[in-house]
Amino acid sequence: MWEVLSAALPALLSKPARGLADPFELTTRVAGATGAKAEIPALAEMADRKGGSRQLKEARRLQSMLIRQ
Repeated sequence: MWEVLSAALPALLSKPARGLADPFELTTRVAGATGAKAEIPALAEMADRKGGSRQLKEARRLQSMLIRQ
């Protein structure tokens, strides 16, 4: 599952759009369950953006999970 989600992230992030909060949340859960560690530059850029939308919050959670593992 991690391989599929991590492969899809760059494509999803190449054209940031609304509706990514749920995929980010799922990926965070899978990363936590598998102990996945990854550096995804486009995700880091999104996580650094200002704002309080759910999408940005989930991007920050995912980024934190992936660098913390």
